[in-house]
Amino acid sequence: MTRTPFRPHPRCPRPWPALALLLLLLLGACDSPMPRPEQPATPLAEAQRQERLHNYQQAADLYLITARKLPAAEGEPWRARAAEMAWLAGNLRQAQNIIDQIDLRRLDPVARARLKVLAARIARHRGDYARIVRLLDFPRADLPQSLQREILSLLDEAQRKTGRHQARVRLLMERYGHTRVTNDADRLWQELTRLGTQDISRWLGETRDPVERGWLELAYIAKTAIYSPQGLADAIARWRQDHPDHPADPIEVDKLQALQNTSPEQLGQVAVLLPTSGPLAAVAQVVLDGIMAARFRQPGGQAVTIQVYDTGAGEDVRALYRRAVADGAQFVLGPMDKARVDALAGAYLSTPVLTLNYGRKAGLHNPNLFQFALLPEDEAAQAAERIVADGWHRVGVLVPQGQWGQRVARAFRERLEGLGGEVVAMVRFKPRGKNYSNVIRRGFRTARQRNGVGAEAIFMAATPAEARLLKPLLKFHYLGGLPVYATSHVYTGYPDPEADRDLSGLRFTEIPWLLSPRGAVGPDQPSPPLPTELDKVARHHPRLFAFGYDAFNIAPRLRLLAVSRGEAYPGLTGRIFLDADNRLHRLLRWARFSHGRPVPLGEASPARAAVSP
Repeated sequence: MTRTPFRPHPRCPRPWPALALLLLLLLGACDSPMPRPEQPATPLAEAQRQERLHNYQQAADLYLITARKLPAAEGEPWRARAAEMAWLAGNLRQAQNIIDQIDLRRLDPVARARLKVLAARIARHRGDYARIVRLLDFPRADLPQSLQREILSLLDEAQRKTGRHQARVRLLMERYGHTRVTNDADRLWQELTRLGTQDISRWLGETRDPVERGWLELAYIAKTAIYSPQGLADAIARWRQDHPDHPADPIEVDKLQALQNTSPEQLGQVAVLLPTSGPLAAVAQVVLDGIMAARFRQPGGQAVTIQVYDTGAGEDVRALYRRAVADGAQFVLGPMDKARVDALAGAYLSTPVLTLNYGRKAGLHNPNLFQFALLPEDEAAQAAERIVADGWHRVGVLVPQGQWGQRVARAFRERLEGLGGEVVAMVRFKPRGKNYSNVIRRGFRTARQRNGVGAEAIFMAATPAEARLLKPLLKFHYLGGLPVYATSHVYTGYPDPEADRDLSGLRFTEIPWLLSPRGAVGPDQPSPPLPTELDKVARHHPRLFAFGYDAFNIAPRLRLLAVSRGEAYPGLTGRIFLDADNRLHRLLRWARFSHGRPVPLGEASPARAAVSP
């Protein structure tokens, strides 16, 4: 059989080109790799991706997974990163829980500092400023500048909130001591000049930094020479020789020099508005005795006439004021009654007035009226500051029943809570009572040698007789190991070791004059009388005598205090300064009973709590 060869139809294309093209496509397909299934991302890579997408909670959880899969030393940095992500997600509880589990020793110094800053941010959110101070108390010199700035900013706020003034000034010195920026220098200067001369002297003995020494010496000049124009001029000239090109010059030096021409005013006649009749006459007489004692101790025999106007007779205080001015008064001291203070605050005053009490209406402001008082609330607030500065936060309070005790307790609680502390027991006892044992036992829930409320310290407001009963009972009810703080009302003003032997260890605020009679005023002022030199009535009210003494001496210096806001006048009742509302405030001293005698104390000790994240 003969085969017939294949011949394509003349109308059909040849098949070879199409076959060749098909063959090439098949070969190309063989050379291409086969598609592989997509590899899952690692938890770390996914955590970083979620962080970039601002999905912080997912990032935190994935960073934690990463940390758990790694050895401890390698995992801790990712655990720290997880804490940061939880903070950014607003999950503060998780952030703090993570921080609590981290071993700081496994982090490098920068990561360790960042974690403590994160813990400080959480504490700030919770209002625990004392914890911020504890957390950030570590060397900062080798850290990045941005991290240093954040640490200093947090510390600055915390020091201000917790009343640690000296520590805060040191912090401001670190931040602004070498700058010439006006606002920063002013801020440092205002806080620096609020320190006492002893604190400045102590700091001068410690520092080796020439710029820091220049600030401190200038502040010391401001504290000691401000009331002597010639002495101030000489001191500034010497300072400029010792500290050429200092950051405080010329900004702060020029302001200090401007005070040379702001000397105390020469007053010829002073009107005193006090009740010389009625139930308050005896107390007012003690204040008047202080005023007269200050008048007769004026240097150079300055002639000042004192004219007294009786506010106890019922005459309208504004009419009394107008009569005093018409009689030639260049300055008015008084009144003592709060309602009368408010009445003058709302009146037109052509002659300046220094009242001897605060009014009830704090919103009333009169540019020619200044208010001065010995308020127990101020002492209570300073006690709260001292307690927190000493490292205690859970405090039990012992105050008498009644309006006075309520005022003191309220002021103490507000200040303590503002500093991050807590009142764990509010115990009110009957004034002039005899049996306080049950009150203490129930209030502090003490039983079987146990402090039931967990108090770390006790604040007390009581008379000497009440304190002599309360302090031993605290020991009897298993509270003797707690530090006890009190207002000046626990001390009679005169040492009595036999009567006060049971008060040993108790800390209390007090006016400088009763702790150091000869050293209570500045070097350029006449020596005040000794408390033992007072008459029988004044000896029972020594603080009122000192109050009148200070009121007379402050009167001609009010303009100076107004020009140099923040500067303090060293008075018998404390370091006195003027605020923006024309109210005078006192910074008192602290003392401690030792063997029944009061012993002056220095500044508050640093917080005792351990530093931890």
